[in-house]
Amino acid sequence: MPIKRRAQALFGALLGTVALSAPAALADRQQQLEQVAQTYGTLPQVTQMRLSPRGDEIAFRRTEDDQDIALIYSLTEGETLQALDLSNILPRSMYFVSDDHLVMVVSEVRRIRGYRGEHDISNAHSLNIKTGAVNTLLYPGQDVMGRYRLNIQTGLGRVKGLSKGQPRLFMPAHIEPTRGRRNSEYALLAVDLDGNRRPSRVSRGSRHTIDYFMGADDEPLAREDFNNAADTHSILVHDGRRWNAIYEEDTEIPQMAITGVTAERDALVVLRIDLETGLDSYYILSLEDGELKQLPFEGQNADIEGVVMDVNRVVHGVSFSGYTPNQRFFDPELDQRIRKIREDNPGLSMDLVDWSSDWSSLVFHAEGALSSGEYLLSRPDEPLTRLSATRPEIPSNRLHPVADLTYEARDGMEIPALLTIPRGQAEDPSGLPLIVLPHGGPEVYDRKGFHWMAQA
Repeated sequence: MPIKRRAQALFGALLGTVALSAPAALADRQQQLEQVAQTYGTLPQVTQMRLSPRGDEIAFRRTEDDQDIALIYSLTEGETLQALDLSNILPRSMYFVSDDHLVMVVSEVRRIRGYRGEHDISNAHSLNIKTGAVNTLLYPGQDVMGRYRLNIQTGLGRVKGLSKGQPRLFMPAHIEPTRGRRNSEYALLAVDLDGNRRPSRVSRGSRHTIDYFMGADDEPLAREDFNNAADTHSILVHDGRRWNAIYEEDTEIPQMAITGVTAERDALVVLRIDLETGLDSYYILSLEDGELKQLPFEGQNADIEGVVMDVNRVVHGVSFSGYTPNQRFFDPELDQRIRKIREDNPGLSMDLVDWSSDWSSLVFHAEGALSSGEYLLSRPDEPLTRLSATRPEIPSNRLHPVADLTYEARDGMEIPALLTIPRGQAEDPSGLPLIVLPHGGPEVYDRKGFHWMAQA
């Protein structure tokens, strides 16, 4: 059920219970609570804000009433460059791949004939910011080089890199011959952003291939295979003629997640559990000899949840789990700059969501005790600029304070928790009833930020 309808149903059930006792006396209160459900249960109006590589344009999704629009806005000119109706696209995510092109990834869960269960089907669309034209990059039945076609499959929205010269993306897909009975292969394709040319094959894979990693010369750098029948996980590199395995591990399930490449393009970035600490940790796998080496972070006492990487999958830093966003960067100056921004705004959970190609401009999404959600722009030697509120109908004076505390379970385990207190009783909350909202699990946890139900 959509969040808005869930909120209305939640408060509707409460109102129905109260109204039975004194329907006339509580009419005003009922109307007030309906307005609370409407305000706090509505989805954010502004989401998915992204920054162009040169840092002069932003793209964001604006949802209000019956309108759902992607807007491209010039920060230098102060005007809208493009507006695209998203009612037939509904992007799960979007990002700039160049100053002139925005990629929107859409997905839907549906059944595929001949396969059991439901599957997450994704596609990617390219918006030409100058012309406003939208092009679907890959789709089932599409012709490849006149000899192959794309079969029905999941994951057609995956992007592995951007060409340095021509406006092309490198995208993997299962292709099958238009004639004959040969098996399909998971190939790496070069896809024109504007659809002026049909996709071409950059590299052949096999039916065991699951991922590709690009080099700086528009050539594939490495390939990841998993043979489900033989339970073998492999990393292969290309010597100019053929693929050669440099790493193999016998395992029923891959024991490491290969996420990207180092800036030098000489190693793959790997997340894997450290058996001594039990934490997900950072490793690099050498593309020269397949050596796997752990690179610990000073003072690491939390899982590494993911990496910070660009469209070419070059990893610039890592994200740690915790109450507030915690990202560490390999560039010392960048790492110190972002740390200071967060230290200067202690009441906000600030998550870095995008950056310009030279890292001079940074976009953060902030939530917390002072904000129900907003996007902020950071530039060197300039104060933070507020780009947009995500929930303009909930200003800071309508937020309730949130405290973090620790309580002891019956077995003695110390459990952290977040407590939202009515702002009118923040000085003395004793005697108030308690509503407990458990999070999912086992790896899910709550973060400091705007929790719509707790605030409502």
